[in-house]
Amino acid sequence: MTVTAFQTDPEQFDRARQAVSAAGAADRVELRRGELADLAEREHYDLAQLPVMLTSPPTMAQVAAQIFQAMRPGGWLLTATVPPPVDDLDAAIVRWRVTEQGGTVATPEQITQRLRGVGFDPVRTLRSTPVVLLAAQRPMS
Repeated sequence: MTVTAFQTDPEQFDRARQAVSAAGAADRVELRRGELADLAEREHYDLAQLPVMLTSPPTMAQVAAQIFQAMRPGGWLLTATVPPPVDDLDAAIVRWRVTEQGGTVATPEQITQRLRGVGFDPVRTLRSTPVVLLAAQRPMS
């Protein structure tokens, strides 16, 4: 099994490269400097993870379709988003924290709709505390 990971931050990229090397996993982990939007493979991956809360809004606008194309039929995408806020203050704090990290604020319903819109089916909620974990499958056909 191999893993491909994308990292935009140069410091984090260097740390990841060092960690992969120290773990002796360089033959199984490919690190790419750049955005998920740079993903160009077709029907290549069996499993993908989309970090919504760490993915910029411009990238989120296009990346779901790119991941769908990169998945083999039957492959699964895992993603997490924040649960619906309990009040206005909670919502403001979540928006601030995610935006501060350069990520996208989206409800589970918005992510589900986006994933279904590009063809993932089914899209299931796996867990909802402390984040909402979603799993989406690229259909076999």
